[in-house]
Amino acid sequence: MTADELERLKVELCCGMRICHRRGAASPFIAGHASAKVSETTFLANRFGTSFATVMPADMLLLDHDGNVLAGRGNVNQTIRLHGHIHRACPDSHAVVHAHADCVNTVGTLG
Repeated sequence: MTADELERLKVELCCGMRICHRRGAASPFIAGHASAKVSETTFLANRFGTSFATVMPADMLLLDHDGNVLAGRGNVNQTIRLHGHIHRACPDSHAVVHAHADCVNTVGTLG
């Protein structure tokens, strides 16, 4: 993948995340992660702490399947490993999203 293609993929991933937010699928606070396959061993994902509502291409990190940051600024939490497992187990999938909708956050908070 060329540098231009990688930058375009970052933009597309951000657009998808913002659509999820606008449709109520992702809380503006506890967002989750979205990832996109870059190669057989790497993927892009948003850094920890970014909102699906305001995510920018600079928030994207290049990761290996074990969740190690290979490029980009920021950190991820351990949940990103789920994305690595899915990308590895389902090589035909190109994107993985897990999000936290407001209603789920509310129920989880109430126990």
